[in-house]
Amino acid sequence: MHQNLAVKIRELIEKNNLSVQGLEKRAGLKLNVVRNILVGKSKKPSAELLLSIARVFKCSISELLEEESYQPSGGLVLKDLSFPNHALLSDTLTHIIKAYGALQKKVDVAHLLSLTQEIYAYSAENNKGQLDKTFARWLCAQKLQKAA
Repeated sequence: MHQNLAVKIRELIEKNNLSVQGLEKRAGLKLNVVRNILVGKSKKPSAELLLSIARVFKCSISELLEEESYQPSGGLVLKDLSFPNHALLSDTLTHIIKAYGALQKKVDVAHLLSLTQEIYAYSAENNKGQLDKTFARWLCAQKLQKAA
């Protein structure tokens, strides 16, 4: 659940031109509550917390917990996926490919897109548009660990 929730919250933050802190303020949450969800520190957020976030985005808790924002149907249909900072996108993809290549692991399109989106969004917001290598290493390690 956590990864899908984090991806969905990031999508909604970007779509609504909010910052993590802006979401927390609008939802009446303590500082770093949303950040903890996004970085994996909060693995099972409460229903009350999810409801506060859902209200800000005018959606249901179910919509926050949806599986993926893309669906296979003869190809991938991508929804609200954009990467305006091409240098950051390039650095992000290079990092992911090297991480998987070093361990000789295959990366499928769904994982590549998910990782790219999470690392890109986090770096864009928290590292002045530069790749946050620490976060990227951590997230790739988490995904690789789950795939093993």
